[in-house]
Amino acid sequence: MDDAQVVGRGHRATARADDLVWVGSHALATRDVRSGAQAAVAAIARALDEECSGVDDLVRVGVYYDQALDDAEVRLAIRRALPDSARPVVNLLPVRQPTLPGAALIVDAAAAVGPRTSFGNEDFPAAVRVDDRIWMGGMRGMGEGILAQTGDVIARLASTTTEAGASIDDCVKMNISYVGDGTEADWEPTAKLRGAAFREPAAAATGIPYPRLPDGIRTQFETLSVAGSSGTRRHGWPEGHWDWPIHLPWKHACRIGDLVTVGGQVSLRGRGEVVDPDDLGRQTATALRNIERTLATVDARMSDVTLVTAFYEGSPSDLEAILAMTRTEFGERPPPIVPVPLPFLAYAEMVIEIEVIAVARGNHLTSGALS
Repeated sequence: MDDAQVVGRGHRATARADDLVWVGSHALATRDVRSGAQAAVAAIARALDEECSGVDDLVRVGVYYDQALDDAEVRLAIRRALPDSARPVVNLLPVRQPTLPGAALIVDAAAAVGPRTSFGNEDFPAAVRVDDRIWMGGMRGMGEGILAQTGDVIARLASTTTEAGASIDDCVKMNISYVGDGTEADWEPTAKLRGAAFREPAAAATGIPYPRLPDGIRTQFETLSVAGSSGTRRHGWPEGHWDWPIHLPWKHACRIGDLVTVGGQVSLRGRGEVVDPDDLGRQTATALRNIERTLATVDARMSDVTLVTAFYEGSPSDLEAILAMTRTEFGERPPPIVPVPLPFLAYAEMVIEIEVIAVARGNHLTSGALS
């Protein structure tokens, strides 16, 4: 079997902070789903081994796959590539082109070392808890239309969180994927519905539109929660920072202990006015400056970042322009990265959105080989 490669030249494959490990995107340039999944998981296993961890420690697997493929086939290929003892949550999303040309799918991951509890009896659990942290995978709703599905997901999210020993307001990072075409009309009604379910100040959040989701699905949620964090954590919002056109409870940064989450940062001003329309280079620079400013509001730095996810409008060939800037802005050893090319984002002429996770406690990161 050929070896998968790290997708994100010049970035580390892994970052470890105490008992947490993040692994950036890995892929093999093959159209065969099964061999692509096996190669990516094997590469992730080797990366974890270098961090004195292993696939049994996986708490989350993220998969971006060619939308021409069958979702169930991709899910099965990932499950078969993992040993039975590995029980992470999974977040699968279809894209027009995976970042690595010729690849059927790309895979990233997170691991946590320690005793765990899984919730749900499917091939992949609905939630995994290690210590006070709870990961929930791509949760999809039932019902006719996106509003009904959003309401169903929120109800299931609340019940699963309760089963895991936390409350829905303990969420520290939320990712919302939805079917849309890059307009505010896509996300505003469901954003109001989601926002009403959470007490302010709420988690850092990122919402990303996709041309399609499988099997009539209109929206999908993924969350990270820390039990007991509601009311005790810190939130960050830089002075004069951009806001959404409607009031929502989400904050730009959320810190509980050393763990920091930052919602997708973009090139906007005011309430949704795009800065440097359609200019990928300038918008990337602005998004990175906004990340730095947002981290500072909760006493964190760019060097504390353990994972970068970059959603960008364009094709895989546009990635190098982004990497040239992230390699500079995140210092000598930039953290693992998950690049996701899409045909459009939440606002017309906005072409990149970048979110990060950080652990803000000095020189805590392991070296992690550069790709």
